[in-house]
Amino acid sequence: MMTTRTLAVRIPAVPGESIESWTDAYASRFNVPRSVFRYLNYGLRTRHGLIQLPATPGGLQPLADATETSLEGLLTMTEYAFPTVDASAGAFARREADQRGWTLRNIFRLRPASRFCPHCLSENGGRWLLRWRIGWELVCPRHQCLLVDLCQRCGTSPALHRMATYIPVLQECGAHMLDNSADPACTFPLGQTLTAGLSDDDPALIAQRTVSKTVSTAMSIPRDGVTADSDTAILDAVSFLADARVLAIRLKRDADWSKAANEHSSHFTGLLENLTATDVDRGSLLDVAATATSVSILSADNATAAEMLRLLLPSFGTVLSRTSGYRYTARTNKGGRLESIFCGASQANDINALKQTWRRPQTSGELTSPQHAAVSSIPQRMWPTWAVRLLIPGLNEDYGAVGLSLATVIAVTGKPVADCATLLGIDEDPRHIGSVWHRAGSARLPRSVLSAITRLGDYLVDHPGKIDYDRRRQLDYSQLLPEDKWRQIATEHGVDMGRHELARDFLYRRVTLNYQRTRGVAASDRRTREVPRLLALLSPQIVEALDHQASVFLNSLGIDEPVCAEPPIDLIADLDLPGPPVPLPRDDITNLLRADNLSVRDAARALAISPAALRIYLNDQPIQRSTRRRIRRSKSSGQRPEAPPSDSRSSDAAVHSNTAPDARRATLPSRDTLYDAYVTRRQTVREISRDLDLSEHKVRILLRENGIEVRGRKTVSVDTAQIVDLYVTQNQPSTEIARQLGVSRTTITNRLREAGITIRTGGTQEGASVVSLPIEEIKHLYVDELMTLEQLSVRYGVCRPTIARRLKDSGVVIFRGRRVVDYTATRRVEVSTPVDDAVPPAAISPDAIKSLYVDRKLTLRATAKRFGISESRLCEIMREQGIAIRTPSRRPPGAGRVRLLPIEELRDRYLNKHQSIADIAAALDAAPSTVGKRMRAAGIIPAAAPESKKKLVPGELLRKRYEEEGCLVKDIAHEFGVSNACIYECLHREGIPLRRPRGKSV
Repeated sequence: MMTTRTLAVRIPAVPGESIESWTDAYASRFNVPRSVFRYLNYGLRTRHGLIQLPATPGGLQPLADATETSLEGLLTMTEYAFPTVDASAGAFARREADQRGWTLRNIFRLRPASRFCPHCLSENGGRWLLRWRIGWELVCPRHQCLLVDLCQRCGTSPALHRMATYIPVLQECGAHMLDNSADPACTFPLGQTLTAGLSDDDPALIAQRTVSKTVSTAMSIPRDGVTADSDTAILDAVSFLADARVLAIRLKRDADWSKAANEHSSHFTGLLENLTATDVDRGSLLDVAATATSVSILSADNATAAEMLRLLLPSFGTVLSRTSGYRYTARTNKGGRLESIFCGASQANDINALKQTWRRPQTSGELTSPQHAAVSSIPQRMWPTWAVRLLIPGLNEDYGAVGLSLATVIAVTGKPVADCATLLGIDEDPRHIGSVWHRAGSARLPRSVLSAITRLGDYLVDHPGKIDYDRRRQLDYSQLLPEDKWRQIATEHGVDMGRHELARDFLYRRVTLNYQRTRGVAASDRRTREVPRLLALLSPQIVEALDHQASVFLNSLGIDEPVCAEPPIDLIADLDLPGPPVPLPRDDITNLLRADNLSVRDAARALAISPAALRIYLNDQPIQRSTRRRIRRSKSSGQRPEAPPSDSRSSDAAVHSNTAPDARRATLPSRDTLYDAYVTRRQTVREISRDLDLSEHKVRILLRENGIEVRGRKTVSVDTAQIVDLYVTQNQPSTEIARQLGVSRTTITNRLREAGITIRTGGTQEGASVVSLPIEEIKHLYVDELMTLEQLSVRYGVCRPTIARRLKDSGVVIFRGRRVVDYTATRRVEVSTPVDDAVPPAAISPDAIKSLYVDRKLTLRATAKRFGISESRLCEIMREQGIAIRTPSRRPPGAGRVRLLPIEELRDRYLNKHQSIADIAAALDAAPSTVGKRMRAAGIIPAAAPESKKKLVPGELLRKRYEEEGCLVKDIAHEFGVSNACIYECLHREGIPLRRPRGKSV
């Protein structure tokens, strides 16, 4: 059984150290990247610089053997140190009806980045602790200071565990200054980072001690063999931490959380503001402050804290009985543990009576007729106007719109998320549905949005929509927008005809408002990425024409419904919603996108709305604009840099410059110029675009804006009878006919096929002259004289295929090889002209084969190489000529030239005459590797071994040669038959100082 090779150095782990930090210490000690551990067969894998643990704890046994560390001690440095909650408490992803979706509950989730204590890093030499990576570690209890999240120089999370190809330097920041990996690393000494100190009675320190005690209690329980008592202890610890997390999220969401938390939050917020010099109003800083505040309230043992908690619980009780939501998703105590502890049983009952949310009570039975009609009128993605009004800034437009639709169905039916997704026709994995639900921010919707969704649900129950989206999701859309109709629309409005599939996808989404594609419209990912470019080419007239085609399609199926219809937006006119007021200013959006040539993101920033809301509006009401690369605004100054000059299409570039719209319009050609070129002189759009240095698309737009009708494709009337006469009667080729009539060859072949004429293929045409060749003479030259096809084609003035075809018709086999060789003699003589034809087997003389293969004992490979053919071909020829083929013999172990070398001569040459292995190999006509093997087998130490160097070069003789006689190192090495490095090592061992190039000693 193969054992794992142990490492030469032992580096003890710091108590509580993470496995990434420990392996970094080894990598820093050996001066190698941390990615080297993946090649050492230690069971470690890395991804984004983080150690990927095996599926079972036993997979770390090779690493424990290599470092001579116990497996139990190694597991304490990984996530295996944290307990696994029983399935009843929700330790893994599973569906629960009362939580309306799928959740991944792991209260001890490790963060990709790591906080750190600068004082701890300075004391332990840059070793990082595992508990710094959990979200509950905010303060260092030992040094009574806040943990640091970001590097003081580069402002990013410390990349100690990020880049696998980086040679770690302990206590230094390994993050790069920019995203590009070629930029230099930050290398800031993290031990010198500034942090805020805390007093002994600081609420944050008290909260951290409480959390650390809870986490330590859970970690002290064995991972395997969990008993009933330990299971209860884990549940208590997880419930406490989960409740604190829920409370923190609710505090962070409410605007008056600092007032409700009183002096705890204000004190902790002040610490953060003094440390960062920024307002703690959003992001991770607010998250830290809210979490510490909630823990302070839960851990404080006084009447004031309990009173504050009683005030907060009425709005938090429902969330505490469900889930903590978002990232730290752990099952909270459903029985109202905090309520019963802090408020008492009677007050808990009063609080339960106050729990009122926007959701309907859950229903397990069938839907009523009004509910079914309301659900059928809800699309998979929220109506554009409603989505713009309700969408929370920062959310993706697709997931946000789907989440709003799911919330509306929940408000109508009260069913779980998975069932509501099924009602909407989202046939995907339930875990993905849960991801959509959480990414849509369903658990973080403001109260105004919840009120709007409640009103919308009530309205749809009483007044179902005009469109049955459930029926539209079942239709077959393969006949939506036929290609001929799209060509007609594209020709009328000057759009690329090749965008047919994209136009169908756009119209399908517009008709169904579906989240995913089904039923005859399956656009590829590449076309999906090109949809924004299509939207930039669509004008209101094109959208109107597409809507007309959609109406025709629906009428053909017997559906009398409008293409698009929405509930009245006036239902939520009095609510303070996160989205902008509708309708959006179309003129301002048009000027920003077309005149100023801004991107969607920059235009949204200029309008003070979210980019997602603007994209939803443009998907519903496209604006025709330029699709060229835009000039981005500078984030620092807010101004756009001057556009660089273009080397081509200067006029078109001037249209998209920073000049005013009137000035850009003045640079365009006038109507008289366009009319004269296009109508009078009958120039094509391509010719005009070349003369005016504009794009063809821009020329078509200018022609339509000036009221000039754009011509279609040029058609030429060709007489089919004339084509048939030229092709059949006069036997002219189709290429010549196309040249005479001024059309393409494809047009000629299409007309001939329509007339029922068979198209001639390659070969000799009727009436063409046939070259007469002396076939017998060609056969003699090819078979007997061994001339190649190329030589024959040059000699007779015809092409090579003609020679090959005539030989095949005469029954001659064409041999295909690489060269022609004269086989009449033993010595190979190559013909001067290399060819691709082989030689018949009769041309190889049996005597030549016997002289090489039988007499000289050459191998098949060597013999075939002499003749210039393959081994298999040589075997066929030898079988035809009756020459026996030797059976390959296998030498016994130890046989060969190694046994033939004399040991005494080797020892005399190597030890007495001081010859090197290369000199001995040259004298004995053997390979140096063969000589080395024989010397090792005989016990002679090679010259490269360190033991031999000490014996071969005595110190007195070396000192005499080097110091007294002044010999060079290379001369001494040649004299003793060793390398220069061996002489330098001997000089160093004897204490002989080295000479400088000019004779001075070092």
